[in-house]
Order: sequence, then structure tokens, then C-alpha cells
Amino acid sequence: MTAYPETSDFKQSLSSECTRLGDSAERLHRMGLYLFPADHPHLPEPACLRMHHPEQIRAERAKGTLHPRGKHPTLRWSSAAANDPSTAARWYTGTPRNIGIACAPSGLLVLDDDTGTALADLCADHDREMPKTFTVGTRAGRRHHYFLQPDPETPLGNGLGALTGRGFDIRGGATATSEHGGYVIAPGSRHETNAVYTACDWDADIIPLPGWIASLLRATPLSPRRRRGEDPVDASDLVGVLAKLRDQDEGNRNNLLWWAACRCAEAVLDGVDETAVRGVLGVCAERLGLTAWEARNALTRAVRTVARQVAA
Repeated sequence: MTAYPETSDFKQSLSSECTRLGDSAERLHRMGLYLFPADHPHLPEPACLRMHHPEQIRAERAKGTLHPRGKHPTLRWSSAAANDPSTAARWYTGTPRNIGIACAPSGLLVLDDDTGTALADLCADHDREMPKTFTVGTRAGRRHHYFLQPDPETPLGNGLGALTGRGFDIRGGATATSEHGGYVIAPGSRHETNAVYTACDWDADIIPLPGWIASLLRATPLSPRRRRGEDPVDASDLVGVLAKLRDQDEGNRNNLLWWAACRCAEAVLDGVDETAVRGVLGVCAERLGLTAWEARNALTRAVRTVARQVAA
């Protein structure tokens, strides 16, 4: 973690940071979005809420780092997110805090384009025009594309559907499998690489998610379940499975972790000892730059998902 000197220049930098964050929060409030404060990478100590994945935070603290800085909420974001200017002014005055947007109360679905061209490639493959909506540049050419939920009564959640493996992460509304929905870090915030999340055009409208993309998100993904006739995955094979994650960027790495977790869940349902699977998956994930918490959480969700598929 970078140590920042308490100099007058540094204090002026923090003041400018707070001004930019406050201006951004005011713009986002006028757009009707529900905000909450998150950690800021320039703070000497993480400002994360301890209740937010406490096991992960303790493990990272023990190693001397907390990764990724700048993305963890400082409070219970799902219940505290507000569209209130006085609350936002209090959060973003004095000490820099990144801005989080809670997608569910904001009525949003955000396509997190991990390559910067994933949406354009998808449109080209389906012979569609690129939708013109509010878009945020994050880092290294990546993009967050903001859309309104196509049907607020039955919102789309964080599932990738038929977009699995296309270079996206999805942040959406509350569903049966995602009680609180997702959140994104908003424009004006600072990434731990020092890049600033920047709105491509503050005046752009957030348009409804095109129906053809909604259909892809609702579609059954390429099944994470093993093909008929394949043997169940063995715990000793997990190193090879997770080795595929090493060269992937963050978005595809998470997708592959989910795929691997589903394969492991099948093994558990086929009788492989769950404790052994969890232990090996966690160790492999840590070696690849993921946390044991992320691996165990993915496996817990995967066991539920695969069990429902088997029962269906």
C-alpha cells in the first residue's frame, strides 16, 4: 500500500479530490441514482466496512494489503444507499470517499465491459447498432455501460446468461439469487491504479436496455454442468482447472472461477468430500491472485445452482 506524506501539497490534493467527488455525486443525484460511500485508494488506511466480507478483509490485512482498494463500501450499502443531496454532501466532504451506485434502487443494469470492445463486438456479431447510453470509462480502456432495467417488476440481476465468456460482468437488480443486486463504482471515483472513472458524456441519457440484450441475459448460458458421459471432477484436478485463470483479465477470470466452482459443485453432489474440494479450491485461488473467500463463496453459490439444475 502506498504511503502518502502529510504535506500541504498532499492535503491540497485531497481537497481537490473531495471537490471532484462532491461535484460528481451532485450530478449523479440529479440523475436519480442511489449512492453510497466506498473506500478511496489515497487514504492511508482502508475505509471499508468490516462487516463487508470480514473474512476476506482480515485475510488481506494479515498479508499487508487490501485488494482491490477503492471498491469496498464503507457501510451497509444495500440499505444505506440514498438519493438525497444532504446525505451525499456529508459523505463526500472533508475526507475522500469513492462513490458507489446501488443498481437495484436506481433501476439500473450495468454492463461492465472488461475489454472495452465487448459491447461493440456483441453488437457486430448480432448485426445491431451500438446503443447510445450513459457510459463511464474506468481504466485501461474498459467501460461501464449504464442501462435502465427493461422491466422493473422483474429486474435482471447479476447473471450473465448467454453473455458468459463474452468479456462482461453484469451488475443489476435484486433477484431470487442476488438479494441486494449489484453495485458499481461511479464516475468521479479513483481506481487503485490512479485512473479516474470518467463519464464519456455527462449529458447522455441512460436508455432502457435493448430487448435483444435482455433476451441474451435471460437465456440459459452455455451450461457449466459437465457433458453427458464425462467423469466428475476430482479434487486433485483443480490446480489444472484454475490454472486457466492465470492469464485472464479480471472479468473473464471471475467467469472462469464460476465455471470451475460449478464443476466442483457437481463433484460435491456426486459424493466428493466437500471439505477437500473447498480447501483445494481456496488454495489454488489464492495462488492465482484470488482470495479463499472468493473461492468458497463461489462454491457455495454453485452448489445451490447445480442442485436446482439437477432437480429441474
